[in-house]
Amino acid sequence: MKRISIFSGLVLMVTMACAAEPKTDLSNNNTDPVEAAKIKAELVNSELKNPWGMAFLPDGKILITEKEGRIVLLENGAITNSDVSGGPQAKVQGQGGLLDIEMHPDFESNRWVYFTYASGEGEGNGAMTALGRAQWNGSSFENF
Repeated sequence: MKRISIFSGLVLMVTMACAAEPKTDLSNNNTDPVEAAKIKAELVNSELKNPWGMAFLPDGKILITEKEGRIVLLENGAITNSDVSGGPQAKVQGQGGLLDIEMHPDFESNRWVYFTYASGEGEGNGAMTALGRAQWNGSSFENF
């Protein structure tokens, strides 16, 4: 089964909606594609710093990765944990840092969460993209 991250899916839906041909109402010459698609942007939280990926937990909370290496827990638009522990240590360099986050398809029974991040492991001064996983205990990660 192919899975698309929710963030990627939202970007795809917005892109498709904006690219769709607007319906033209000849009576009032309304050709505004935003109005035709009925898209409304809403700021959820202004405290996030360069958010990169997000995973929606079954209880409605959202785990958000920030490029600089922080994992944030958001509940009803408010940050309830500004530095969730136990995740990967990302090498922040250039475009690298803490990247995407995705829950295992059977998350409710195994609690695994997957991360992609820039890792300092390997030769040279650069960073390589790594994939890791940890188990969510309700407030932090374990077994990374």
